[in-house]
Amino acid sequence: MTNIHQNLKEEAFERHIEKELIKLHKYKKRSSETNYDKSTTFDKEILFEFLKTTQKEKLKELENIYGDALESRVIRRIDDEINKRGIIDVLRKGIQE
Repeated sequence: MTNIHQNLKEEAFERHIEKELIKLHKYKKRSSETNYDKSTTFDKEILFEFLKTTQKEKLKELENIYGDALESRVIRRIDDEINKRGIIDVLRKGIQE
């Protein structure tokens, strides 16, 4: 086993953390160039994967209301709430109807 303390450079530390997250917690490595929308600051695929896993029924209701516009409406709502209340408040309290 490699001694991680031999190389204390930040890059080696980041690679180690990433490797452990993938191995232990099923972390998904994503590319900021291809998976990240800079205008909304979201990784839309991961966001909707999370919502489908944790908010399946609510997402289905919203899909019935908004149809093909669901993704853009949800992202716009989250973005609006973050701009109004800040990310910490949105993470702590969520978004209500």
